[in-house]
Order: sequence, then structure tokens, then C-alpha cells
Amino acid sequence: MNTSKLIIIVLITTILAACGSKKKDFVAVYKSDMDTQIAWADNPIPGLVKNPLAKFGIYVCKVDSVHPYGPTFNMAVKNISEKKFNHVKISCWMKAENQSAEPSLVLDIQDANNKSVEWLGKKFTGLELNTKDWEYYEYEINLSEKDRLKDSNVYRIYITNEKTSGVYCDDLEISFY
Repeated sequence: MNTSKLIIIVLITTILAACGSKKKDFVAVYKSDMDTQIAWADNPIPGLVKNPLAKFGIYVCKVDSVHPYGPTFNMAVKNISEKKFNHVKISCWMKAENQSAEPSLVLDIQDANNKSVEWLGKKFTGLELNTKDWEYYEYEINLSEKDRLKDSNVYRIYITNEKTSGVYCDDLEISFY
């Protein structure tokens, strides 16, 4: 009798826990590990620097007024995934040299003729920038609005910072769901 009550309690608890936690089903995930950027690109982005304080590996991307753009994801919507998606999450680890930096995670949506039709950026500034330790930052975008999911659109996703004060970026990840 006690065993059956215990089994029922465990079963109900498991069901409630499963219902309470909603996990996103990612249909496509693209990662830009700065170490593989240097190893796989014929012309690596100029901002890649060897840094003993890298979050992961030995290379990071320094984004500043000299090198204002990090690695760029560049793909037509129709080629991203065979499965349907309506959102994108752009994330990375960042560490600012000081709080005057203004990094942005960006989705630039271009048409088939490489003309920008919508530029969506999330700027991280001031006190929300960590200057002592690496911190995880993310930006989620609803793609079901407007014509963002048009097959011929091209998504250009990157980190940018045009300030003199640099930002180090590591492990840029783009997840479609």
C-alpha cells in the first residue's frame, strides 16, 4: 500500500515538473568558436587575438573602433533549416575593457539583392557591461513579424562596437527555434 502511494506521488511530481519547465526546441544552432575561426578561415577576421584570459580556448575577438565587427553569420533563410522556426537567439560571452564600450548583437536582414531591409540590434552599455569577468549576453528576436521569414532574405548576424574602448567576445552562438 505504501509503495503504490509513493509511486503515485513520484509520478505526479514528475508530470508536474515536466509541465512546469518548457524547454525550447532548437531546430538549428550555429556556433562561432574564435579558435576554430582562426583555424578554418583563409582570411580570419582581423580582430581575432591570442589572449591568455580567453573564456574558452586561446583566441578571442576584440571589437573596437579599429576592428568594429566580429565574425558574421551570413545565410539565406531558406538554407538555415528544413524545420520551421520563428525565433532566433544570439548569444555570446563578452568582457569589456571599460564601461564606455557599446557592443551590440545584431541581426541585419537583407533582401536577395543584399539591400538591408531591417536592422535589429541590442546594445549593451554602461553598468550592464562586465569589465572584470566574462559574462553571458543574449538577444532574442521574434522572426514571425513583418517579412522576416521570407525565403529569399539573408540573415547577417554579428557583434559590433565602434567605440575606442574594446570588447572581447568569445563563443558566439546563433540558435533558431
